[in-house]
This record gives sequence, structure tokens and C-alpha cells, in this order.
Amino acid sequence: MFIVDSQVHIWKEETPDRPWIKGARERMRLNGHREAAFTYTECVALMDSAGVDRALILLQGANAIHGALLTGAPMVICSGESTGYGDGAGPDPGSQWYRNLSVVGGPQGVAAPFTKWACAAADVNVLYGMVKRAGELANQAPAGPVYLNTPVETLLALPVVEPQSALCANFPRTSFLHAGGELAPLAAEADLVILLGCRAPWYPPTAKPGGATAAARGRLRERGRQPPGGGGQGARRERPRFRPRPG
Repeated sequence: MFIVDSQVHIWKEETPDRPWIKGARERMRLNGHREAAFTYTECVALMDSAGVDRALILLQGANAIHGALLTGAPMVICSGESTGYGDGAGPDPGSQWYRNLSVVGGPQGVAAPFTKWACAAADVNVLYGMVKRAGELANQAPAGPVYLNTPVETLLALPVVEPQSALCANFPRTSFLHAGGELAPLAAEADLVILLGCRAPWYPPTAKPGGATAAARGRLRERGRQPPGGGGQGARRERPRFRPRPG
């Protein structure tokens, strides 16, 4: 199953001949975004570490998603909107959602004609179940793409822990959602823990969250028992698929 991020932003550094709009830096800082440039190369590297297979710049991939529907390719497409338009508690999502990006009925209504199933995770308490259900529906015959609307307010309700086991970090430590580097205190009370690119999140290994469901993303999560460097006498070697004929 493919995991597709359908709303990716990449941007260059601010320059005199290409200045940012007034107040852009303050808005990015308030919403917990980084101010440094985010390049295509870094985006691809972070996608690989998190297990994301494809990404689209904004929700302009209707043709590609429709092609996946016609060819029976299972995938989960997620993008967001704003449900509070700045009136709710928490960080301000920005006026662009209210002025320009709002869609009557939500983006799931736009995606419905070219997906198997389209719905919205309107609250953080149903986010995990909705993502899991979306993956199940995408794989069920006839396989195809499904769409899940994940609003900004839903995503901003998840605290972020940056433990020692994190292989990469791209979350500002000045954000109110940054919960430090100790996972154990939060995991003891959590009902859901999402692991992104963590090789060994629990220490000691028996200190796993008792009542929480752990969801892991990232291709490195299967390497927990692999020796450092991936070698050693017990390492399994891939056998070549083709052998040249002698002579």
C-alpha cells in the first residue's frame, strides 16, 4: 500500500528580489513551522525516513489519484483544512484558510468523485481509527485510493516528543506542542503513540506503554535487531537475481 502526502510545501530562502509577504515569518513561528528553507532534497529524505512513498504539492493531484482508481492501486491520501478559522483554542492556522482555501463541504467532497471513499477526521480522538480504517478500505477489493481530511486543528493537538532514538527531527523546540525528550511519562498515560523513524523507542526494552496502541512508520523500524552498520557474520546477504552465463 502506498502512503501519499497530498499537501507538501517547499520553499526557498527569502531574498531581496523575492521577499516574503509581510508577517510571514511571525505566522510561521506562531504555527510551529521552521523559518529556514525547505528544499526538495530534504523533503524526499524526510519522506524516506517516515515511510511516505509519494507526495504532491498541494491537492492538485486529481488526475494521478483518478489513475490510481482506474488501475486499482491502493493508497491513502491525506490533506488538511481548517475547521475553526482562528476562533478555536490553540495556534492560529492563518487567515488564508478562511479567505481563500475554504471549500464548501470540505475537501472530502472534492475528492469523493475520484476515490473509493472520502471522509474527515474531525477530532484527534478519532484520528488513529480513521487512518487505520482508510488503509483497510484501500486494500479491500477492488483496491484503490481513499481520501482522509485531516484538519490543521486535529494535527496540532498531538504533542511531539524528540527522544534519543529519533533518527531525524524537524519540529521546532520553541513550539508549545514540543513535549521534551522523555517519552516514558507521556506514554504511561497515552492511548496512542505514533513512532516516526525510531529504531528503539523504549528503554529499557520492557518499558513499553501498557494501555497504548503504538503505530510505527518508517522503513528503519524493522532494523531493530540488525547490528550497527548492517553487517556482521550473521548478516543475511541478498542473492543476485540474475547470473551471467559462462563464456
